[in-house]
Amino acid sequence: MTDPLPVLPPAPPPPPPAPPPARPLDGLWLALGLVTRLPVPAPHGLQPAARFAGWLGPAGLIAGGLAGLVLAGAAEVFADRWIAALLALIAAALIGGLIHEDGLADVADGFGGGRDRAAKLEIMKDSRVGTFGAGALILGFGLRAALYAALAPLGLGAAVLAAGAGGLSRAAIGLAMAWMPPARRDRPGLADAAGRGPAAAALTGLVATLLITAGFGWWVLDLQALPAVLGLLAGAAIGALVILRLALRQIGGATGDVYGALQQVAEIGALLLAYGGLLWWP
Repeated sequence: MTDPLPVLPPAPPPPPPAPPPARPLDGLWLALGLVTRLPVPAPHGLQPAARFAGWLGPAGLIAGGLAGLVLAGAAEVFADRWIAALLALIAAALIGGLIHEDGLADVADGFGGGRDRAAKLEIMKDSRVGTFGAGALILGFGLRAALYAALAPLGLGAAVLAAGAGGLSRAAIGLAMAWMPPARRDRPGLADAAGRGPAAAALTGLVATLLITAGFGWWVLDLQALPAVLGLLAGAAIGALVILRLALRQIGGATGDVYGALQQVAEIGALLLAYGGLLWWP
């Protein structure tokens, strides 16, 4: 009687293929995919916060600049600046997909209607819009439309300021991600998945956004660019700090909704102080 043949162990599975190397603009594509609905190439693999935190500002420049070009073009066609402002607002909504507006509404409902931290976070998870959220959306859209209408006579200058407001307000998100703790542990969102992004990348993106805005502003607005760009920076900073301080007091940190609200308030603040700077400039 012959011995049975030995049973060989199964061959180990082949190693997974190595991820493709990151492309130089992967961070920009990811940032555009996060803050807009623009069709962009898919990034190679999962990108850490360091890959997109610094690109949020340039992505915002693109989104705000496209809406600003609609504002400038419509102001040349229609005598009523409010028509141009509303068309630009529609363009901004289509480009951004109302992502940030949704965050603003959720934050307003949660902070306004919740009795404690847990209740506030639970309300913010609800997709329905309540009284506080509806009020915040009406005020936000109204203020942006009024500011677009006020800036419309500047033509391309209005487009530059809209781009700068969109860029700086989104760059503020990247900077906030570098130090804001996540408020929610049980369900990862933008803030939780990204963790505390590298501050250097976010700060670099903010500086680049500011320099690009200042360069185009100087080209289009000449000396008026100085008060306008300073107003953009101050307004975005004040708006962002107000939301972040409120979030720390209300829920102890940030969520994706908080960053959406930050963008909206920072953009409105940037446009408001930029317009005020132009009025103040002799």
